[in-house]
Amino acid sequence: MESLLGHTSGFAVPSYVVDAPGGGGKIRLMPNYLLSSTTHRVVLRNFEGLITTYEEPLDYQPHDPAQCAFVGIRALRRARRASGGCWKGRHR
Repeated sequence: MESLLGHTSGFAVPSYVVDAPGGGGKIRLMPNYLLSSTTHRVVLRNFEGLITTYEEPLDYQPHDPAQCAFVGIRALRRARRASGGCWKGRHR
């Protein structure tokens, strides 16, 4: 995957990215950029070799799917069926 970077359009290379704190830039979450992780902290390296730490906020509340009406594709499909198959003006 890393060999595609720089040789292929960015639109053709899917990736998850973290905007590193302190001006560390955007860092792709790939094995060679993720140095370590714990439940509340991730240590990342950017393409320049700058090592940065991303810490979870102290007041973080994890997502509770039981409290959320719209979780995942299943909920979207239920919503579409409930609307009579019509989604944003399009019909089946």
